[in-house]
Amino acid sequence: MRQRGFTLIELMSALLILSLLAVMSFRGLGAVLDARDQVRQETEKWRSVAAFFARFKRDVQLSAPRPIRAASERLN
Repeated sequence: MRQRGFTLIELMSALLILSLLAVMSFRGLGAVLDARDQVRQETEKWRSVAAFFARFKRDVQLSAPRPIRAASERLN
């Protein structure tokens, strides 16, 4: 009568393969999280630049035109 099941070598090789997959997944997840943090920092930087230019544009649009004085005109 032959017993059915896995040998110790088969179980150890399966555990080795699963552990390698787990390590690669963990490192990949770490890389993704690092990239996400970097993208978040870049996004904040560009948002502040965009806010600056929006404010600058609004300030230029709201600035009142001033008449140019001729050299012959003087203040009293």
